[in-house]
Amino acid sequence: MMNKKKICVLGMGYVGLPLSVALSNYYEVFGYDYNNERISQLQKGFDKNRIITEDDLLSQSINFTSKEDCIQNSNIVIVTVPTPVNSDNTPDVSYLEKASRTIGQQFSYIKKRSFRPIVLFESTTFPGCTEEICVPIIEEFSNLKCGEGFDIGYSPERTNFGDNNHNLESIVKVIAAQNKSVLNEIAEVYSKIIKAGVYIAPSIKIAEAAKVIENIQRDINISLMNELLIIFDRLNIDTNQVLKVAETKWNFVPFKPGLVGGHCIPVDPYYLTYIAEKKGYKSKIILSGRQINDQMYEFIVKKVEELSENLLDFPGNKSDINILVLGLAFKKNVTDTRNSQVIKLVRGLTDIGYKVEVEDPLVNVNEIYSYQLNIRNKDKVNYDIVILAVDHDIFINQGYESIKNLISDTGILIDLNSTFYDYDHKNESILYWSP
Repeated sequence: MMNKKKICVLGMGYVGLPLSVALSNYYEVFGYDYNNERISQLQKGFDKNRIITEDDLLSQSINFTSKEDCIQNSNIVIVTVPTPVNSDNTPDVSYLEKASRTIGQQFSYIKKRSFRPIVLFESTTFPGCTEEICVPIIEEFSNLKCGEGFDIGYSPERTNFGDNNHNLESIVKVIAAQNKSVLNEIAEVYSKIIKAGVYIAPSIKIAEAAKVIENIQRDINISLMNELLIIFDRLNIDTNQVLKVAETKWNFVPFKPGLVGGHCIPVDPYYLTYIAEKKGYKSKIILSGRQINDQMYEFIVKKVEELSENLLDFPGNKSDINILVLGLAFKKNVTDTRNSQVIKLVRGLTDIGYKVEVEDPLVNVNEIYSYQLNIRNKDKVNYDIVILAVDHDIFINQGYESIKNLISDTGILIDLNSTFYDYDHKNESILYWSP
């Protein structure tokens, strides 16, 4: 172990923990997080995000720690802290700034070393942030010069959590650095764990820009589908059928309407538009797409109100209508509820008087502090409306009949991901609706 390169990963979240586990097969790894409770849980083999199993955690020789001195003697320090937005949608780079300060302070304690450490950022941010914000902070607190006392690199995280076909090892890793020798060292490290290989970006700024537009492109494409859904709904046209017809053309891109959540897509567009405005350009397309997606839950709330009037025994009072929402995560098969539009949907329905209960086997509902949520009574059936909000495999595998049995004979099934669209609903007493 003593001959192995030492790597310190800052941030034991959705990105940092899987990366640490993968790297620990080849290197001596320190998994750092300032949260003592998180470190204690990981040391016992418990990952509250349910990404890494207990067996995998306990079988790895990772040094989980909340002591910052693990940074001092690490050959490579990888930063995987979050990059959210503030309430006004401006970038919140405080986590990056704090990490950079911590790294600089720890570097300052080492007077002599036999190697020059590399600081490698994985957090998604705007072009220029790494070199113009993070590097100066490290230099200030370490009294070292970048390129002399330490080196810098950037490699954006691209994992699609919850998707076994697009995990850490199967996605090409983009890397960038200040010079070729640093690039070679970074490439050597990532090549050990990335079967898909690495791609060398011409510069750190280009790598930052490439990462941020990956999510912007998806956001805009989904926003177009959402706007089409709103239009076709007013025209009383089935959007699913329109898309099926359009997809017969070879160059039609098969995006679907839906609720857009998570830490990346709802956030990353603001990083690029922020720096664009700093340079004198106000985005016209990017922010309009973000606005549509950010308000899509409101469309679903109005659709529920509209469909409620079709209930045969409509009581005329929303407080007498019982709704069950299945799924709270921001997408299928994940535990992550960050920026989940489903939670906003639940709040929107509750605010106008509906009785709403929720169920998500993958999510610890008690850890959602933004809203008071009513957990479903497992014995309860005969809901007036069931909203299949997230198409977790655990729901799909139960089958259509299982979900239908939760609904009263003249109730409504709202299938937000069109999971059961192709089932024959025409001869049933329940009303089925999907985008």
